[in-house]
Amino acid sequence: MLSQVYVFGTSHEYQRPDSKVPTSSIHKFEEALKAICATQKIALIAEENNLEAQTERKLGDSLPCKLAQLISLHHLYCDPDRKTRTALGIRQENDIRASHLFDDVTEEDIQAELMESHKIRERYWLAELRKQNLWPALFICGANHVQSLVDEASLAGLAVEVVQEDWPAQ
Repeated sequence: MLSQVYVFGTSHEYQRPDSKVPTSSIHKFEEALKAICATQKIALIAEENNLEAQTERKLGDSLPCKLAQLISLHHLYCDPDRKTRTALGIRQENDIRASHLFDDVTEEDIQAELMESHKIRERYWLAELRKQNLWPALFICGANHVQSLVDEASLAGLAVEVVQEDWPAQ
């Protein structure tokens, strides 16, 4: 079976139930995901999110997780937990900036370090998708990851298509 990944970029406010986004926008987001799942015959909904973060914030399941349950699809939180991030050397932007606070480092250098950290994280997501071996998959991530995730997926030999670069509710 073809290892097809459909990438849907958006902001996390739509994924998490604690959102300050209007209910009508959340509903439109859910409808957009449902439509993609139906038209592309999605087998797995995966997302840049993890259960540790959802649990710590007492949020319950994310909207993509609830949707997967509702329409009888598999769901996967792909983002590594803190322990795994540390083991892989994945760092947040604030940590990278703080580590260079007293260095003579350019913004270009900081951005390069951040992009390398993103690549490690994106490779982790793709490895998690491959472990599931359920295709086609819909992957929901932050819009800032869309292009680099597409590049990493292509390098990994996955068929990849962007269905939404940066989803805005309208």
